[in-house]
Amino acid sequence: MRQVLLFFTLIPLLFSFCKPEEICQNCPIPPDTLSNTGPFKVLWQIPLNSDTADCISMKPIVYNGNVLYSLLFYIDGYEYLRMVDGKTGAFKWSWDPSWPGETLSRGSRFAKDNIFVMTHWGPTYGIDMNTGQNLWANNVNDDESSGKAYLSGIGDFLYTEHSAKILEDTASYCVRANIHTGIWDTLFVLKIEDGYRPGIMPPSLWVSSQGDSILIFQNRQWNFSQSDGRIDMLAYNLRTHAFEWKLKDFDPNGNSNIDPPLIYENKIYFQAEKHLYCFDAATGNQLWKWKTPQDNDNLMSASLLAAEGKIFVKPNNEKSLYGLNPLSGNVEVQISNAGSGQGVMSYYNGIIYYASGGSGALCAVRPSTREVIWNDFSPNHNRPGKWNHHTVFDDVTVSPELGCLFASDHYFLMAIKLPD
Repeated sequence: MRQVLLFFTLIPLLFSFCKPEEICQNCPIPPDTLSNTGPFKVLWQIPLNSDTADCISMKPIVYNGNVLYSLLFYIDGYEYLRMVDGKTGAFKWSWDPSWPGETLSRGSRFAKDNIFVMTHWGPTYGIDMNTGQNLWANNVNDDESSGKAYLSGIGDFLYTEHSAKILEDTASYCVRANIHTGIWDTLFVLKIEDGYRPGIMPPSLWVSSQGDSILIFQNRQWNFSQSDGRIDMLAYNLRTHAFEWKLKDFDPNGNSNIDPPLIYENKIYFQAEKHLYCFDAATGNQLWKWKTPQDNDNLMSASLLAAEGKIFVKPNNEKSLYGLNPLSGNVEVQISNAGSGQGVMSYYNGIIYYASGGSGALCAVRPSTREVIWNDFSPNHNRPGKWNHHTVFDDVTVSPELGCLFASDHYFLMAIKLPD
C-alpha cells in the first residue's frame, strides 16, 4: 500500500455534474397536507422525484437556509443529490454521481463549511454546497485497492478504511484526506491476527489532558474458518503516531454497530450487538456495560445521544427509549410507546426527534416529562396515490433557525413545524 494513495480520477473535477431538474409532463398531484389536522403542521412538501417514485433519502443537511437531500432508487445503483430552498422547497441545484456504488450508511457522509463529502464504497466526492459542483472526486476501487462505505469527519479531515486486494483483505489501512483536496494518506495498518481479518471502523476524536488528539475506534474482525467475530477497541495518538492502548476481544458476541463511538466527558460509549459499553478514554478500562432488556433485541443500527446529563439509547426492536446515567449505566429514564426501531436522534429545546424505522413513524419525545409528543405516520399515509400505506420516514434533521424539521417519507421531502 503506498504511503500516499493518489487514486485520482479527475475527469469530474473540471466538469459539473449538475443537471437541470427534469420537467415532469404528467406529474401526479401531491396530496394536500398544508391544511391537514393531524399531528404534523406541514409548512411545505415536494416530491423527492418528479414522478414521486419510491426512493430512500439521506438525513437532510441544512446549509445557508437551504436543504440538501438525496435520491437512492432500489435498482438504479446510484445516489443523486438535490438542493432546495429551506423556506419554500424551491429547486436550487442537482448533482449526479460519476460511479455506481450507492450507500445510505449514515456514516458515509460529512458536511463542513461549504463542503459536503460523500463516499460510495470507494468513490468519494467533495461537493460545493453553494453550486453543486465537484471540488474533487476520486475512486480508490481498482485492481489493487478497495474502499469502504463509511467515514468520519473530524475537523478538516476525513478518516476511513482502505484495503489492499493483493493481500486478500488480510490488512486494513486507516487513511485520511483533507476535505479541501481529497488526497488520501495512510496513517497506520492493522494486519490479520490469529486468523481474524481486520476492519477499521470510523473513529471519533478525544483530546487528552495533555492536549493530544486521540482517535478512538473499533477493529471489527471476522475469522472465516471459525465463523467467529471479534471486536477490539483502540486509541491512536495523532501526534506521536502510536497506540495509547488496545482493548482486545471484550464483547462475547463479537459483533457491533459501526457508528463512531460517542465521546462524552472523557468517556467512550460504544454499542456492541447487545451491550452498551462505557470505557475510560485515557486508559481503555471498562467502567460499566448495559444489556438490552430483551434477549431478541440488539443495538446494531441504534444511535446514541448525550443530552440532559444522560446517555440516551433505543434498541432496534423494543418500543422503549432509555436514558442512562453516564457514570453508572443505571436506567434513569424509560419512555414506552416510543416507536419500534430508531434512526439518528436529534435534540432541541427539551425534545428528542428521530424516525422509527420499524414502524415508519416520526417520533418526538420529551424525556423530562416522559411525554410522547409524536409517534405518527407521514401525513401522506392513507391518502390517495401510489404512496398509500407505504410511507416510511427516513432520518430527520432539526433546523431551529427555520423553526422546523426536514424529513422524507420515501416519496416527499417535507418541512414540518416544530412543536411548541
